[in-house]
Amino acid sequence: MRLLNKNMKENHFFEKTYPIGIFSLKEISTQEDILILEQWLTSERANFWNMQHYTTADFIQYYQDIKNDPDRSAYLGYLDNTLIFMVELYNPKFDEVSQHYPVQKGDIGMHFYINQPQKIIPGFSFTVISYILDFLFQNKNNQRVVVEPDKHNTKIHPLNTRAGFKYAKEIELSYKTALLAFCTREDFYKTQLNESKNDEK
Repeated sequence: MRLLNKNMKENHFFEKTYPIGIFSLKEISTQEDILILEQWLTSERANFWNMQHYTTADFIQYYQDIKNDPDRSAYLGYLDNTLIFMVELYNPKFDEVSQHYPVQKGDIGMHFYINQPQKIIPGFSFTVISYILDFLFQNKNNQRVVVEPDKHNTKIHPLNTRAGFKYAKEIELSYKTALLAFCTREDFYKTQLNESKNDEK
């Protein structure tokens, strides 16, 4: 996507405007990026990521492995050029989750983390996940998004459902008990349409 805003930072892409501001993405590419993620993912807030024990070297290796893997990718997300979230994508066919359901052509796995905003923004988290899903469905090859949040992450489940995910079942992964859920292209855009209608009321 072409950069439409002359004020958007270099290397940012998929700019989209929402009532709360302008979102954009950037690939995780520098050690500075990784050090920021180390601070985020070793915090108590990120306990469901199970990375509190990672060292700086571990994080550098982790994101280097993602960069070198054609079936995975990772991005930083910005709101009005302020870093606020990250998202990781993966091919479920080559992930442990594939042992728990029949992977379909067009499936893409997703993890995301939202950093604590400096101020309360109504609808913030829902807008972030809506933006991520819209980004994924811009690629016509992506027909269904797969997530496996921790069973005990009770804050994320209502958010996922509101965004269009349908929960399938509980699964046991090697590092957590998760709830498997799917969001199709059709379900996402139907949800977005309903949200728009509710905003107009």
